[in-house]
Formats: sequence, structure tokens, C-alpha cells
Amino acid sequence: MRASKREREFLAQESHKWTCDICKRSNQEIAAEYMLEVTSEAVKELESQNVLGKELTSGGFKAKEE
Repeated sequence: MRASKREREFLAQESHKWTCDICKRSNQEIAAEYMLEVTSEAVKELESQNVLGKELTSGGFKAKEE
């Protein structure tokens, strides 16, 4: 893309407002749905690894102290 840094930053800030002509959904709606899906998958993966309720340390996961 040939644009100045300022123009690219402006476009990035405004990109959530873009709406698809076909599905009539905004970029913000599409991104939110995608993030929900990614987050749900991440939670499932952490559950399968039995690491929920634990904290990440430099040596891996350990149970949180309460």
C-alpha cells in the first residue's frame, strides 16, 4: 500500500467501520465473532491441558496460590 504512516494509521483506526456490501456486516462485527471463536477454542485447549486455574511462570504452569 502506498500511503504515508499517518494515512495508514487513520485507515487502521477507521477500518472497524467498513461494512461488507454482500453480507452487510461491519468489520467490527466480523472481528468480534472471530475473536469469540478463537477465545472459545483457546479455552477448550487450556481445559484439555488442565491448565485453567493455573498461572504461567517462566518454567511453565503452576497452581495459583490463594
